[in-house]
Amino acid sequence: MSLSKALIDKIKQYPKSEIKNAIDMSVNGVEIDLTAAQIIAFGTTPLEIVTGVAGVAYEVTDYTFIFDYGTTQFTGGGAVVLEDSANTARSATLAAAPILAAADSVTSVAGNKGTLLAGSGIYITNATAAFAAGDGVARLKLNYRTHVTGL
Repeated sequence: MSLSKALIDKIKQYPKSEIKNAIDMSVNGVEIDLTAAQIIAFGTTPLEIVTGVAGVAYEVTDYTFIFDYGTTQFTGGGAVVLEDSANTARSATLAAAPILAAADSVTSVAGNKGTLLAGSGIYITNATAAFAAGDGVARLKLNYRTHVTGL
């Protein structure tokens, strides 16, 4: 569950201290399906997974990448990573091998610690080269914490 605009509008009615207590450090999860076209495209155009919200920083705790091989292997490609809008890695890298293989796979990837960027979303991209060809699909299961930056 990510912070939707409706939720943000609703909680703006409450005192700032109550909003901070309700959101800060909450653990959220989001699950998205990735088409072959998206897997190929996020090598040149990072795909937004979680939308940035002013005054909120996201900490990736971990994610699971579930790959479903189609009939044609992907070619090219490089390591996959989750990053913020400043292109700073927010997760460890997922090697390209599971996506390039002619087999289904499930891979768990850890998040990264460090200074978080308030107001930034979380994006999936290739750390090195984009994938080509291929018709497999994937599911990304992301777990992340929210941190409200106002005191």
